[in-house]
Order: sequence, then structure tokens, then C-alpha cells
Amino acid sequence: MNPIFTSNRHMLDDIALCDKNVMLTYQMMLEEVDKRVAFLKLHHIHCLAIALDNCIEWILFDLAAQQLQITVVPIPTFFSDAQREHVLSQSACDYLLTTDAHFFAAITQLKFSQNSELVFYRIASSSLGARPKETQKVTFTSGSTGMPKGVCLSIENQWRVAQSLANVLDINKPRHLCLLPLSVLLENIAGVYAPLLAGGTVTVIGLETLGFTGSQLSQPEKLLQAVSDHQPDSLILVPELLMLLVRAAQSGWVVPQSLKFIAVGGAHVPEALLHCAHQLGLPVYQGYGLSECGSVVSLNTPGNDLLGSAGHILPHCTVVEEEGELVIQGNCQLGYQNDPASWYPEVIKTGDLGKVVNGTLTLLGRKKNVIISSFGRNIQPEWPEALLLSSGLIKQAVIIGDSRPFCCVLLVTYPGVTPEQVDQLLSKINLSLPDYAQLKQRLILAHDMTAEQGLYTLNNRPKRREIAHYYSEQIDALYHPSYLSSNPQTCVEELL
Repeated sequence: MNPIFTSNRHMLDDIALCDKNVMLTYQMMLEEVDKRVAFLKLHHIHCLAIALDNCIEWILFDLAAQQLQITVVPIPTFFSDAQREHVLSQSACDYLLTTDAHFFAAITQLKFSQNSELVFYRIASSSLGARPKETQKVTFTSGSTGMPKGVCLSIENQWRVAQSLANVLDINKPRHLCLLPLSVLLENIAGVYAPLLAGGTVTVIGLETLGFTGSQLSQPEKLLQAVSDHQPDSLILVPELLMLLVRAAQSGWVVPQSLKFIAVGGAHVPEALLHCAHQLGLPVYQGYGLSECGSVVSLNTPGNDLLGSAGHILPHCTVVEEEGELVIQGNCQLGYQNDPASWYPEVIKTGDLGKVVNGTLTLLGRKKNVIISSFGRNIQPEWPEALLLSSGLIKQAVIIGDSRPFCCVLLVTYPGVTPEQVDQLLSKINLSLPDYAQLKQRLILAHDMTAEQGLYTLNNRPKRREIAHYYSEQIDALYHPSYLSSNPQTCVEELL
């Protein structure tokens, strides 16, 4: 049974969930979950895919499915058709829960209620969907190459992390505003389960209302307005959203005094950006985690904050170094869907390079991302990239240089940034880099590199191999002798 169904019985009149139209107390939430338990049981649903925008119904059906040990497969609404079909074909779901009328129009449908927009579409049977015993949630990691893999987690996997977070943060009755999709495991566990365990209130707003178009934040002023209107205690951000808040605060946006804790993760965050955020009144703390360990593994907190680190390792797991690679024990995934050889691992080899000192974890890059120049020098691309991204001028940065004599960088700038500003920034950053890691050439792209192109993961990490292939002609030109002689420093590539 979910811990919230036993831990908060003494505060049934407090608000648990709210959106722009509905407020549910803990008592009302339990009653609504019971209704959905009855519906799922009546229709003999064993595996439920959820493709909903952020809303209270997402949470209610997620909790109801846990009551029945029904497997839930979250599908982000910004998934491409190919990704959605891949998830459904791999998962052997009975039904898909959505409000999208374009899903499977010719297949059997169920309505939760006559007044509800929710539709359950019957999914054609599949020979796939093999999962370890006790799998309750299958979260598809975006991955760096190919189609995503389904990480199988038990109820215990999920709530163990949530309980660790609630204990470590120790914020009584927090008011949390969800800014990431609920289909993202981090928001699901740290943004819903953990606040509910602490007797808090979770506010959910549709992603379009927050200014998102697909996976891109196209109207940032809407997100800022939502934070101002709801005055939350806590938020969860990816680095790009943190940059948005920092830039907004520098431009006069008033940081809500209510904010007590802002977690940021998903990619390396430069120490300078965190320091700047703190100076602006943004209580930002970096963490680290991965789906294979139920999301969060380590986290800085107000009482234990070491800038530049990924925080103190949470009590439910241990992390050790093996030849520089971080290896995690405790709360390991049950395995990958349809891959029995991966089931029931005792440890998770993360592929991340790092060090652990006195229980605090510091990241040093990705093992597979190491660039080896033609001079045999090893270069970690994440760190120069982080310096570029923290400048406030650069939106995307990907360093190229594997088997090459020097490093180049592909850049996407924020609107209004000039090539001259980019050159000045590169000159400044190169002063802090050893000569073999300095960025000798740059290519400014006219458009973002996107997940839809297959160039970025859904959690905004570059797919380096795909990017190198996609821009191979332009990259080769950067190293061509005739180009170097005529363009000794930089170039601008307008890709229309």
C-alpha cells in the first residue's frame, strides 16, 4: 500500500492536490482514488499506459494503479508518434488512458464517466512486454542513442526514494508546483510522492498553460507568472529552466519569498550559475540520479550544500568508485523490459565518472563522452559546455574533437546575441582551459538541435554521435586547411 494512505490519516482535511479548477483534501483524494480502483478492477486492467497532460487525474490513476499492483507505463505527451508506438508495442498494455481523440479511434473505448474527457483505448495484444516480477512502473529513459528502454520499478523502488527525500528535506507540509511533466520520473517521485508523504500540497498545471509547446518552453513568461501566482515552497528544474529563472530575476522578475527549495538536475550545472542563483534569492540545490535507481541518488540541501558537487548521497543507497566510474548499490531497478539478462541487478554501473568524498558526490562527466584527440589527449566535453551554457549567451553547446587535432564547438545562441559576443566568450573560456581542450573553431547554428530531429534526448542531453553525423559536412569544413586559412577563428552556418 502507498505510504500516504497510512501516514497522513491525521490530516484528512488538509489540501493534497489542486489545479486551476479543483482542490482535493487528503480525505477527498483517498475517496477519488478508491473510485478509480473500482473502475480499473471492474475492467480487469493489468497494464495501463498514461498519456495525459499534467493534471490531477494523472496522479489519481497512478495511485489507484499502485493500490492494485497494476503496471503503469507513462508516455510523455511530447513523444513523437514513432516513440509512442515503440513504447506501446514494447509494453503489452491493456489500455491507454488519454484525452486525445486521435488515439486509436477504431478500437474499443471506455469512458471513466459521462462527464469526463478521459478515454481508455483498448490496445491490441502484443507478444512483448516481458517484465520482472513486482514491476509496477515502466519508465522509458530517453537514452543517448536509439529508441528508449523501459526501466522496470517496483512500488518499493519508488516510495523508498520519496521517503528519503521527505526525510532529508524535512519541510513540513510543503507546497510544490510541478513544472516538469508528471511522466518524467523525477517529477513523479520527488514532485508528487515526496510532498504528499510530508503532508504537503501538490499543484499541477497543464504544460501548455505553463508555456510549453511539446518539449520546448516557447512562452517563458507563462511559467514565470505561474510561479509568481502560486507562491510555491518547492520546484524541480532542469538546468535550462534554472537559467530562465536566473535571467528573469536579473531582468526584474521578483523571486517569490515563499521558495524554500529548488532542486535542479538532469545535467551538470556550473558552480558559477548556482552562486548567481543564490545571490538572486533562488534557493537552488543540485542533485544527481537516474531512472535505474528510482530517480534521485544524491542531493544538496540547505543544511548540507557544497557548490560544485551533486550533493550528499541519500540514505537508501550507496555509491562507490570503480576505475573512476560511479557504481550504485541499493534500490536498483528490477531490470529493463523485454531484456531478461538485465533483471534483478545487484549494482548499477552508471557510466558516469565521479568521486565520492565523505558521502558527497562530485560528477566528472560521462565515461562514453570522453573525447580523445588525435594527439591522444582525453577531454571531458561537459565542463567547457557548462561554462558556455552558464554565460547566459548560449542555449546549446556541443563540443567536437574526437580523433581530431583540436576541439570545435557547435552553438545555438539566445536571440540578440552577436557573433562578436560569442568570440569574446570563447576567448575568456579558453583562458581557463588547457591548450589541448581549447575551442579553436565554432559553428553557430540558426536553429535549435531538437529531440524531434533525433539530436537531443527528451531530458535535453545531446546525442553526440547523431549530432556529429548530422553536421558532418560542416564539421569537416572546420578542419579543412582551406577553411582554416580563410577563417582563422570562426564561422556562422545559417541552416534554413
